[in-house]
Amino acid sequence: MTDPKTPEMPEQKVDFAGLVLGLFSAALYHMAETPIQGQPVGELNLPMAKQNIDFLDVLKEKTQGNLSQEEDKMLKDVISDLKMKFAGKSSS
Repeated sequence: MTDPKTPEMPEQKVDFAGLVLGLFSAALYHMAETPIQGQPVGELNLPMAKQNIDFLDVLKEKTQGNLSQEEDKMLKDVISDLKMKFAGKSSS
């Protein structure tokens, strides 16, 4: 049953890539790099950015050997990119 006050959201496919990209977006948002879901760019919040990066590291560790080549590459690339951005923000 849908609540008439709540607008319906378009159905989105839930998959591994979506999970990774969601955490990636959240980390970027907390590093004040990008807006998220129509919100303005957030304020720098390095502890929250680090937490999202750590979630991705745990995901990488726990899924080792169970991902397709594409999923594995995407996860490694996202983590690498975020860690480089985080290091730049941390040293500023």
